[in-house]
Amino acid sequence: MNDAPQIDLARILATHAERPLLIDAPTGTVWTYADVQAIATGLSRTWRHAGLERGARIATLTQRRAPHALLAYACMLNGYAFVPLPPDTAPDDLGLLLARSRPARLYVDDELLPRLDEAIAARQDGGDPLPAIER
Repeated sequence: MNDAPQIDLARILATHAERPLLIDAPTGTVWTYADVQAIATGLSRTWRHAGLERGARIATLTQRRAPHALLAYACMLNGYAFVPLPPDTAPDDLGLLLARSRPARLYVDDELLPRLDEAIAARQDGGDPLPAIER
């Protein structure tokens, strides 16, 4: 028997719908509980329509800011595996992480696209192949 307390997320979200939940410090963007729920639901719907099943890996190559947290929450809420890739990882290691984790989707901050390109180039020299990456 599981003695862990059960959290009713729907009730918490409804009770605090208009209160701030996330603030992105660099931009000042604020997301309320309702915003976060809507984004998580929308991402899940998009992933399902793309054919992703529960348990599929969703990877991020992002700075640890509010959008990163939004993706993590969407994954946890909807049964997807969240795979955060460290943005300061060396290209060879990043390529290896991508090849081994085989994410179904990869979200990358614009400023980290050159690092992704370096990782792709490093893997083309040998090793496990990378999954298809859509831009």
